[in-house]
This record gives sequence, structure tokens and C-alpha cells, in this order.
Amino acid sequence: MQSYTKRTITLGCDKPVPQLRFVQLSDLHLSSDTDPQRVAQIVKECNAAKPEFILITGDLVDCDPSLLLPVLHRLGGLQSPVYYVSGNHDLFYGMRKLRRILNGFGFVCLDNRSVRLRYNEKEIILAGIADRFARFFAYPRRLPQITASKDTAVIFCAHQPKDYKIAQKAGASVFVCGHTHGGQIYPFHLLVRLVQPYLSGLHRFKGMWIYVNNGLGTWGIKHRYKAKAEIAQFVLKQGEIDEVAAGRR
Repeated sequence: MQSYTKRTITLGCDKPVPQLRFVQLSDLHLSSDTDPQRVAQIVKECNAAKPEFILITGDLVDCDPSLLLPVLHRLGGLQSPVYYVSGNHDLFYGMRKLRRILNGFGFVCLDNRSVRLRYNEKEIILAGIADRFARFFAYPRRLPQITASKDTAVIFCAHQPKDYKIAQKAGASVFVCGHTHGGQIYPFHLLVRLVQPYLSGLHRFKGMWIYVNNGLGTWGIKHRYKAKAEIAQFVLKQGEIDEVAAGRR
């Protein structure tokens, strides 16, 4: 079973946010040869963290979703509310079909939309946009409508780091994405940096936090080198804080 890192990131926000915990999963690339026990272990880790919600930032599947029902049903065991956006692989293998399956678990698609959540009498907004490859698959991609006061924190989800400026213009305090796999195999990260503004980890842009998740799966070669797979857990607090702690499995 491929190992992964459990990473905790504490983010400070200059807006009046409730202290809350959320988990980001990305780039699982589930396929017909995915070990169901690995998915079960990931679900167990997420449930043990007891986050307020879970964000999946694209490339969940790497084959026709209808061939993955047993594995996807394991993912349906996540106990916290789940929100997700499309990735390029999801679009290639059938995003509409995948949405029907995930919606059956109560997961909420954030492609081109936003939702308002309330915790401890304070509001936050989750927003997302479909992957940049959407136009090749006749799948809609447009800016989500966000109606929020200047004091409301927005957490924006997309698959690719390239959408960071869209998130910033939408007023996001936090932007989470994936896609890069952290380069997956050194020195491929040099090629990734030619086409993506950020490769991995925590960054800051005009007051907005950016987190690029290395993901949990692989593409092409089923191996990683100097780009550890990860589950990212965030703690959002009011104030200027940023702490990154890594644990290993």
C-alpha cells in the first residue's frame, strides 16, 4: 500500500471566521487496479479527524466511473459533508456520470457555484470552478456567483493552480487546488513549473493563502520520488497564523 503524509496547516484569516477544521483530498486517480483497502484507510483517516467538511479538488477517477462503483462506495463512507470540483481526468472519463454517482452519496459539486455555511454564528462561503479543460468536453466553466460581505471568508476550490488569480478576484481568503502531484517524480517538477505557477505546498498571493496538494494517486508511472502523497488538514482561525506540521504513514 502506497504511503502518504498527513499534513496539518493552520491558517490565519483577517476576517471574522469561526475556528474550523477541514480536510482536502486531491488527485486520487482511482482506477480498476486501485486497492479498496487503501481507499478505506483514507476514509478512516478523514473520519478520525472529524472535520467540518472535506474538499476534493479534482482527478478523482482515472477510468469510466461506472467501473469503480465498489471503490467509490468506500469513499461514500466519509462522514463529514463533502464538496468537490472536476479535474481534467474526471472530464475525460465522464464528469456527468461521476457527478450522478457522487451526488448519490450526498456529495456536493462546487463546479461554477458557491454555497454558504454557518458555524458558531459566523458564515463562510465555499466556491469552486470547473477545470480549465472543460471547454474540450462541452462542460460548462464560468465564474461562480458569490454574494458576500467584505467580512465573509471565501474558500475557493479548483483543480489547477493556474486558477489562483480567479480565486483572488473572487475575494478568496484561501485557495486550494491540486493537479501537479508535486511533480510526482523528481526532476519532472521542473517541467511542471514551466506550465503551473505553483508546484506544491503553501503560498501567499495578495493576502490570499494558496495550497497546492500533492495528491494521493499517481498518473502514468505508479511511483513517486521526492513528491510525497498527502492528506491535508486545515485549521482556519482568525488572525495572522501559518504553521505547517507533517506526519508520516
